[in-house]
Amino acid sequence: MTQPWYAIANEAEVPSPALLVYPERIAANIDRTIALAGGAGRLRPHVKTHKMPEVVQMQLDRGIGKFKAATIAEAEMTATAGAEDVLLVYPAVGPTATRLCGLAALFPRTRFRALPDCDAGISMPSTATRGPSSSGTTTASTPRTGRPIVPAFTLSSRLAATTGEHSVIP
Repeated sequence: MTQPWYAIANEAEVPSPALLVYPERIAANIDRTIALAGGAGRLRPHVKTHKMPEVVQMQLDRGIGKFKAATIAEAEMTATAGAEDVLLVYPAVGPTATRLCGLAALFPRTRFRALPDCDAGISMPSTATRGPSSSGTTTASTPRTGRPIVPAFTLSSRLAATTGEHSVIP
């Protein structure tokens, strides 16, 4: 009888609960996703689903260079793994903007970006993410914080005036 793909040889030795990772399955899923998308350059996977630098490295090895992160810690983990472009999909204001500035300085080869949903989110990250060799932008977003959003067109216009970039993220 053949063992199922998820079976492990030393099951009695594995503490519970435990996270089991199957690299062959992850690799196959990444490859299938790239094929479905029509190329690695068309993808920006979200690291919140795994939060593992090893998975980011597997994606980088297959040509994926752009990633999304929900937290500043995920953005740092992704940059540490070698990502060339990290989009923080949450407004970078206050301490988060300060930390994003620190990441831009620490990882000058990584481009950091953030999604603002208010005026404060436009000026803070654009300043915070400009490191010596990196470029940082902000991008108009939908409401994520429960605060009223500036109408999208107005926010996008202010964004373009502040950063020189438009609200489309490749």
